Amino acid sequence: MMQLAFPRRHVVCYKGFHRDIFRNLLLKGVDEEKVIREFERKFAEHIGVKYAVAVSSGRGAFSLLLKILDIKNGDEVLIPAITHPSIPLVIKNMGAKPIYADVSKDSFVIQADQLEKKVTDKTKVVVATHLFGIPCDVKSIIDFAIDKKIKVIEDCAHGIGVEVEGRKVGSFGDAAFFSFETTKFINTLGGGMIVTGNRDLYLKIRKDVDTYRFPTKMWVIKKIARFYIHKLYTNRLFFSIAVLPLSFLLNTFNVDSIQLYKKHRKVKTGIINIQYTSLQSVLGLRQLDMVKERSNKIIKNSKLFKKELSSSKINYINAFPGAKDILYIFSFLVENRDVFQKLLYKKGIEADKDIFGINLELFKDNQLNNSMNFLSKVLLVSLNVDLNERDIFYIANTINEISRKLNV
Repeated sequence: MMQLAFPRRHVVCYKGFHRDIFRNLLLKGVDEEKVIREFERKFAEHIGVKYAVAVSSGRGAFSLLLKILDIKNGDEVLIPAITHPSIPLVIKNMGAKPIYADVSKDSFVIQADQLEKKVTDKTKVVVATHLFGIPCDVKSIIDFAIDKKIKVIEDCAHGIGVEVEGRKVGSFGDAAFFSFETTKFINTLGGGMIVTGNRDLYLKIRKDVDTYRFPTKMWVIKKIARFYIHKLYTNRLFFSIAVLPLSFLLNTFNVDSIQLYKKHRKVKTGIINIQYTSLQSVLGLRQLDMVKERSNKIIKNSKLFKKELSSSKINYINAFPGAKDILYIFSFLVENRDVFQKLLYKKGIEADKDIFGINLELFKDNQLNNSMNFLSKVLLVSLNVDLNERDIFYIANTINEISRKLNV
């Protein structure tokens, strides 16, 4: 039996996903606002906050929050050094300055003691990022922010299902944003959600979003088409018989297929003035009911994965006590990373090394030692909800074998 490969990314679907797409695409006379508001209400209830506003992208949500919080030229925004490249670009687009704070040595997420070193009288906002399903110590960050009289935005793009002391992330800060991109825990063909417990902030966000135009049918069709292209690329069978052989061919010419893709991928920033759709809301509503089941499956997979890795020298990230992580992206640290990655690829396991395409050169003058250590050694593999125990054993045992072979 052929061993199918494991792409580094996984498109999240459910039984009936495709039926729901085309049924809602063909429906006429749908009350768009009613369906969207229902998703917003139920998502707010799920997170444990009063208000939620659906938007067309996670990065657009962040941009809108900075606008509503009146971030302007000369202001500073504290962010972790390990973050998506769109975050500092959005800040710069507002005329503000992103200030990189080092991450924790153990958990590699942002913590208050690192923020203390970077805060100034120009600091207006701190972004508390929950990375790869691992929560930051958001409670200590909130205490820090209250003391310094600055706002907290939680970056929960990887945070659905994640908790700190029994409370869902996204419910701690002044506001938070989530992403529903195709590879995220909830996939609504893109889009995102802003949540907050502050009524005044909510009303300002709602007023702004209500001015956005609804997308055309063609815009929706193009979004669906992009989804199916992405789904094909990440399909394990297609990846095994088409993408993997092509990557091997490129590697013979010293061309890294992952880096080639990232080089030509544009990082989008700014507010996208298009409304979230009822089609996306239907997909989101269906998946909200699946969060607990998906979370339990990921937790089971990651526990099994860690148990199998315990026989090797592999270092991986653990959440701090009292935190519940959802490791659908599993990160581990190795020496001799480039060789390790190539050996994994030969075994059909695609591992990412340059997170979000971040250039290590950015950090050479910032004394971000923990971040540099992480970024120079990290590899990421997918532990998505569709993997079974046999898959988990294969990936973990392959990592163990390579670790022993390289003595790392």
